[in-house]
Parts: sequence; structure tokens; C-alpha cells
Amino acid sequence: PESVDRYRVEYYPTSGGSPQQFYVSRMETTTVLKDLKPETEYVVNVFSVVEDESSEPLIGRETTLPISSVRNLNVYDIGSTSMRVRWEPLNGATGYLLTYEAVNATVPTTEKEMRVGPSVNEVQLVDLIPNTEYTLTAYVLFGDITSDPLTTQEVTLPLPGPRGLTVQDVTHSTMNVLWDPAPGKVRKYILRYKIADEADVKEVEIDRLKTSTTLSDLSSQSLYNIKVVAVYDEGESLPINTEAPVPAPVNLRITDVTTNSFRGTWDHGAPDVSLYRITWGPYGRPEKQETILNGDENSLVFENLNPDTLYDVSVTAIYPDESESDDLIGSERTSPKSGPRNLQVYNATSHSLTVKWDPASGRVQRYRVIYQPISGDGPEQSTMVGGRQNSVVIQKLQPDTPYAITVSSMYADGEGGRMTGRGRTKPLTTVKNLLVYDPTTSTLNIRWDHAEGSPRQYKVFYRPTAGGAEEMVNTLLPGNTNYVILRTLEPNTPYTVTVVPVFPEGDGGRVSDTGRTLERGTPRNIQVYNPTPNSMNVRWEPAPGPVQQYRINYSPLSGPRPSESIVVPGNTRDVMLERLTPDTAYSINVIALYADGEGNPSPAQGRTLPRSGPRNVRVFDETTNSLSVQWDHADGPVQQYRIIYSPTVGDPIDEYTTVPGIRNNVILQPLQSDTPYKITVVAVYEDGDGGQLTGNGRTVGLLPPQNMYITDEWYTRFRVSWDPSPSPVLGYKIVYKPVGSNEPMEVFVGEVTSYTLHNLSPSTTYDVNVYAQYDSGMSIPLTDQGTTLYLNVTDLTSYKVGWDTFCIRWSPHRSATSYRLKLNPADGSRGQEITVRGSETSHCFTGLSPDTEYNATVFVQTPNLEGPPVSMRERTVLKPTEAPTPPPTPPPPPTIPPARDVCRGAKADIVFLTDASWSIGDDNFNKVVKFVFNTVGAFDLINPAGIQVGLLFPLGTFRRETEDKAELLKLHLIFPFFQNAVIFFVLDCCTTHVCVYVCACIIIYEICWSFCKYKGNPVYPERLLF
Repeated sequence: PESVDRYRVEYYPTSGGSPQQFYVSRMETTTVLKDLKPETEYVVNVFSVVEDESSEPLIGRETTLPISSVRNLNVYDIGSTSMRVRWEPLNGATGYLLTYEAVNATVPTTEKEMRVGPSVNEVQLVDLIPNTEYTLTAYVLFGDITSDPLTTQEVTLPLPGPRGLTVQDVTHSTMNVLWDPAPGKVRKYILRYKIADEADVKEVEIDRLKTSTTLSDLSSQSLYNIKVVAVYDEGESLPINTEAPVPAPVNLRITDVTTNSFRGTWDHGAPDVSLYRITWGPYGRPEKQETILNGDENSLVFENLNPDTLYDVSVTAIYPDESESDDLIGSERTSPKSGPRNLQVYNATSHSLTVKWDPASGRVQRYRVIYQPISGDGPEQSTMVGGRQNSVVIQKLQPDTPYAITVSSMYADGEGGRMTGRGRTKPLTTVKNLLVYDPTTSTLNIRWDHAEGSPRQYKVFYRPTAGGAEEMVNTLLPGNTNYVILRTLEPNTPYTVTVVPVFPEGDGGRVSDTGRTLERGTPRNIQVYNPTPNSMNVRWEPAPGPVQQYRINYSPLSGPRPSESIVVPGNTRDVMLERLTPDTAYSINVIALYADGEGNPSPAQGRTLPRSGPRNVRVFDETTNSLSVQWDHADGPVQQYRIIYSPTVGDPIDEYTTVPGIRNNVILQPLQSDTPYKITVVAVYEDGDGGQLTGNGRTVGLLPPQNMYITDEWYTRFRVSWDPSPSPVLGYKIVYKPVGSNEPMEVFVGEVTSYTLHNLSPSTTYDVNVYAQYDSGMSIPLTDQGTTLYLNVTDLTSYKVGWDTFCIRWSPHRSATSYRLKLNPADGSRGQEITVRGSETSHCFTGLSPDTEYNATVFVQTPNLEGPPVSMRERTVLKPTEAPTPPPTPPPPPTIPPARDVCRGAKADIVFLTDASWSIGDDNFNKVVKFVFNTVGAFDLINPAGIQVGLLFPLGTFRRETEDKAELLKLHLIFPFFQNAVIFFVLDCCTTHVCVYVCACIIIYEICWSFCKYKGNPVYPERLLF
């Protein structure tokens, strides 16, 4: 309510505590309580205050919210000595606290903490201990209040160690140890090794750049445990282990197995093997054979073995220290004696069979193949092939005959076995893929694939399929020929063709095919169309068969003109007959021409048209001096068109022009503008004029351009554009002048339709006229106005008008770089002029005459332009009468200080050289005056008998000594304070005019602001004291 002055708000925790209060305006009904404790209940009392008297309170209770803890604490990107921690940011937090401590460190550690601002929700923990569990706790900070913690655990990775530990080149006393390098900044590698069942460990340090080393002086035939660790600044990595026994030979392979031998091959277990002991014998039997090989051998052929017997083979490596490796054991069975298997007889022809089998086991020396007709009509024959061959082609067999075939394997000690099969030769063959193709009206082409075998000749027979005697081609065709043409056949007749191969043993089989010769016919459906006075078109449907050409015969049905003909290719179905007689009937015959003759003629008739004139004359594209004329062509071979034209008013005179007969348009020029014309078009043929057609047209007047546009306005230019005149022009002329001016300017711009006018006056409107220039004169003008941009200030006003000053201000111009200001009194007396910066928008004129009228003018200036003036008038006010100035209070007369005892009886000449220029300032000058006054006042006698005192001002004049102490002090108190001090003649004045008495002691004090010069050389204050 309005009677309340203000409100008092009081609040305190319910659990107890000192109340806090503050006041708010009576206009407010809400407020925010700050700096409260989280999750705490508060009592709030609101009092109305009227003249410092409080009402009964309005009481309320509310509990603050608890502060939020960190959410989604995530540990990632874990390394050996670092990890990243990230959490979800909270609104209102003032920061975050992260503590972390090692749980299972092997060295003493302490808890560490990290504080970050409210905008950070991701940190990296570094310098951690590898392979150690850490407890991480995060808190949210709200000012001085800390949230409940959120804790997690994570373990750093162990230091990365080497990988891929391998042992190579093991001998009885050495081995090479290799590994892949460990990542990171490795200081060195340590290799530790010992015999597997012993406790004594040996250690080797290896440079960080090496990844292999050789262990020597090892015990032979011993198993070693080997470990390699990488050493970092932070400690050692986890070791990588391997074991290395005394090496034995490896990878025993048995190859080249036969009935009585095989080859054994193995790989060396180490490079320093001295000997190999090889033992072999039948499996399960005590008798064994043994042999010794050099250590650089790794293969042996075991011979003189029993067929089909399993043998055990063992290989033992013997080293220079006579230590032996474990035995490398293998077994293999020798091949048994056998005959060939899986006998196949295939690829039968009339004279050969192919025989194939799977090889017999063991070392077969050769195979014998025996074959004979099953009927026994022929002798038994055989052939031999090598032991590595498993197929053979049996040649020179009888056609269409079954054969018994036996294959046996032959070993060094006799036959191993045999296998028998059967096969049958094919009968004498026939030709394949017989084809009758490319028929004509009297021929057929025959082609076939050769018969199998070696036919010597071919017989070709043919006869009409409907019946008739079979005929043979006159000569037998050679056996390498597979093509023939049957000639002199009847048209449109089917034939049966048979081919028989001829072998030395007799004729092969017959193969037949059929083919039909083509019909020899006439073209069909002949049409005569599109007649003109001198031509007509003829078209037809093709004649059957392979027509090579068509001959078209044509002649007038009456009259003496002879028959004519033309020949066209066989794929042509349409032809134009030209150079015909107008209005004449013609007889036309189309005949199909074949390779072996011609068909019957197919007749037709047609009639040419009489001559005609042009049609549909059109006059268009009228201009001031031309007309375009177009017409439809007259029928027939028009040689040319003659166009006759003349005006229809005044004294008409016919004029004419011609165009070729292939054209149907012309442009008539030069014509008179705005004049009607009569136009006649005559078709001219080779033998005279044809018909004619007349039309009318009218040229247009001198049309002006259209639709003027004024664009791109600037201070000294604008662009004039217009739509072109509908008629062709020689060009355009622009005439322009300022509005109200009688001095027009003009420019001829040619055929363009846009032009920029330059060197115009700013802020000026121009009348612009555009004329179209024709051969016969000038059109009426197209008129518009354009205005250049204003280059003058606006809102020019005056203010602060006084008796000797007033100020002006104006609105700034966007392009101004400066303003020129002129102030002229109305009475014509001399005025003022000043140029100010373009950023200024006001100026004050001073030093004016009271009660005087002035004309203030402002010009806008750019780097190369000055705008028109903008003026205003203002009058200064009357000068007020000034109150008289009271005279200053005269200073009290100085009190002459008494002489000091120490100066009584003293004699000296003293000159005070004083700088009285403005450069020393008021305060310093007063200090100098005071100092001189007090010093002179301390002297007793000031005369030649006592102390002579001189005052010298470097002002171009000087003062002599005086013997009156009071006068001297008074004189000093009125030292002048000049603007410029003349210093350079001081020393001359001192020696010439002041210090003229001879005294035992002369003292000069120079009290000065800066150094001076004497005769061109600088003289410093300390050098003037002497």
C-alpha cells in the first residue's frame, strides 16, 4: 500500500543462528536471499516499515536444496604414467576439486589434488606410478561449499616391455637372442638367463638401440630360461621369457619313394653341427644299418631296400664337444611291385585310339602296350613307352573295328603286372555342319566342316527336292576344299544338296541339306506423287530376291519426245524424275535388275502440273527506309523472282530487283519513310514469266527511342539508358542541360543504348533529351530528368550566440573528407575562412563584432570535389557594460632584515645573475627572489667599503651596484618576469659594467633554469661560479 515506506526482510536458520536483515523498496514485492547454506531450513519474516515503525511480520519457512555431486566420473586414455579424467559439468558450480592417491604403490606416496575452474570438466593426471592402482575422488565447489565426493579406482598400465622374443642359431655353446623393440623412451635392455634347474642367474645389459645379442660360453645340451626387460626412467618393464635347449635337426622329409629306395632330407638344428649319425632298418626288427655324414650335409638316399616294407629312420646331431642332440625320427614304406591301374581307351577315330592309365608304383622302367582286333582278323601288335609316360595313341587301325588292348609295367627284374581294356574305332566319317546359304535366283552357296581323318576328295550332288534326276558337280573337289557354288539353277526352286567324303578305303557317309533359289519378280504397288510443272516422284515396294538395281523408264504418252531412263541401287525405293515438260502425261515402268537377269516391268502413269505464280505474299519488318517481303514458292523450276515496287502516292516510279529462284524473301531499300508502297512478285522460268502476285506495305516514320532510365547517380555523373527505337538507326544523340539553363550540351553516342554523362554539377537536376539519328533526319526527343547526388550539408543551425562569438552545427555528409567554412559580415568587411575535418559537425567563430549580422557558409569537400554552399545568417548580441575593476591592494612595505653577526666586517663583490625568463616558471622565480632578498638582507654594509652587490638580468640591459641596502632590496622585489631571456652577453656585462672595483674577493652567483652559451660555446651554471 502507499502508506508503507519500505519493507524489512529478516531471515535465519531454523536450527539457530543470528538473524540477518535488509530493506527493500515499497515498490518491490520479491527479493532473493543469497549466501545461504545448502539443505538448510530457514525462517523468513517480512515487516512493513512506516516511519521506522515495523508491523507484525509475515512469516514463512523454506529449505534450500542440497548441492549436487559430480556425475558420470569417467577415467579413460590410461597409460603407464598418465590417465585422463572427465565428468559431467554442473550449472552453478564455481569449480571442481579432484584428489588422487596410489593404493598399492611400492614407494611412499601422498595424496595429491587438482583444482579447476567451472568451465573445465576434463583433466589429465601425469607423473603417475606404472602398474599402480589409484583412488580418484571428485568434488563440486559452490563457493566455499564442497559437495559430497564421487570416487572411482583405476590402475595405470605397466611399462611396456619388448615383444617377440626368439632364439636363433643355437649351437652347443652359443645362441642368438632377438626381440622387437619396446615403445617409448627406453634407457637400456637387461637380459637375464640361467640353466632351467639352477639358481645362478646371469645378466647382460644391452644398448637401447639394439634388439639382439649373442650368448656364449653356454653349457651344451642344456635348457636355458631367458628373460628380457626394458629399463625406463620410471623403472623396469615386465619381462618377456623363452627357453632354448640344445638344438636337434628338424623337419625330416621322406621323398622319391620306390620299391627299393627312398630319400631322406632334414633341416640343420644349428650351424656348428660336426657330424650326423643316421640309423635305419625295417620296423620292429633288431637289425639296423648306420652311417655317418658330415655336419654340412642334410640329405641321404636309402638304397637296397625291400619292396613294400616299413622302415624306421633316425637322425642325430653330434657337436664338436661330442654332445649329441635328441634323435629326429621318421618312418616310410617302400612301394610294392604293381601293374598299371585305371586303364582308359578314348578319343576314338576311324584310324586311331588313345590309351591312358594310372602309373604303377615303384621304379617302372617302361610300359608295353599290346593291341589286336577282337575278331582275330589281324596280327597282334605292340609298342613300348617310357616308365614316366602314362598314355599313348595307337595309330593305323582299321575303321569301325573293336580292339583288345593290354598294358603291362616292366621293372628291372621283370614284369610287375598287366591290365586289359577294349576300344572301338569309328567308321569312316561324314562332313559336319553342312550349310546352304546366300541363295540367288540361279545359285546356291554350299559350305561344310571337314570330315575326320584324311579325306582325299569330296563329291557334291544336287537335285530338285520336288523330284528329278540327281546331278553331281562336274569335278571332284580336293580334300582340303570345303566350299562350292551351285550355278544355273532354276529360280524359286527348292534343292537337296548332298556331300560325300572320299577316303582311300572308300566313300564316307552322306550328309544332305536343302536350299531354295530366290524368286525373280517385279516391283509392286508403284505410286506417282508430288507432281510439279517439271518433276514428279515415283516410289514402289521392293521386288523379291536380291535385287541389285532398279531401272526406271519414262516417256510422254504423246508427242515426239523419246523415252528416258535412270538406274538406282537395289536398296532405293523412291526416285524423282526431273526436267519434265509441264502439264504433260507420262508413262513410267520400274524394272528389277538381278545379277543374272532382269524381272518383268511394272507400269504406272503420272502428269506434271502447269506453271504457277508465287503465293501468299507477306510484307513485314517495316522500318523508316525498308520493307521485308516474303512469299511461298511458285511450282516448278523457277529460275528467279522479279520484285517490282513503287510508292502509291505522289509521282510513282517503278523500281525492281531480282533474287534466285531458291529464295522466297527480299529486303527492299532504300525507301521513303512513312510512305505506302505497291509490291509485285513475278516467277521467272527458263522459258518465260510465270504467274505474279501483288501486295502492299508502308514504311514507318522516324521513331524515337523508348523508356528512358536514369541510374547510377553520383555527385558528378549519372547513367542514361533507353530502349532502342523499333527501326534501325545510325545512332543516338543526347542533349542535356541544368534545369533553367539556356546552355545545352550534347553528345553523339552511336548505336549504344546506355551512356554515362560526366563532369556534372553536384546536387543539380538536368533536363535530358535522347534523339534517334536516321539517314533522313532526327526523331522527336525522348525526355526525362536526372539529378546528381547532393554534396551539401543539411540542418545548418547556430547556437551559443554571444557579443563576440557564435557557433554553427550541421548534419554530416557521408562522403565529406573536410568542410570549408566562410564567415562574412553583412556590411562587406573582411570575414573569416577555415577548413575543418570531415568528422567535425560544428564550429565556433570568435573575435566578432558586437551587434553585427554575419553570413555563415558551409561547403562539403571531397578529395577532388566541393559541393554547393549552404548559408545561414546570425547576429551577435550587444556587448554588456563591465563593472569597474577595484585596484589591487598594495603589498606591505618590505621589512629590512637585520645584518647577521657572521657577515659584519665582511668585504666582497657579489653579483646575482638571475634568469627571469618564463621557462623557469612562477614557483621557481619566486624562490629565486626570496633567496636573493634573504641573502642581501644578511649583509651589514653595502658599499665599496663593505660588500658591493650587483643585480644582473640577462635581458639585454643590466643594473649597476647600489650602496643603499633598502633601495637594493626594493629593487630586487620588482624583478621583471620576461618571456625570453638573453643569456649570451652575461659574462661580458659582468666584467665590463658590474665588477669594476678591485677587491680581494669577487663572487658571482648564477641562478638559472638551464645552460646558456657564451661566444658559441655552452656555459653551464657550475662554471659561472668563480
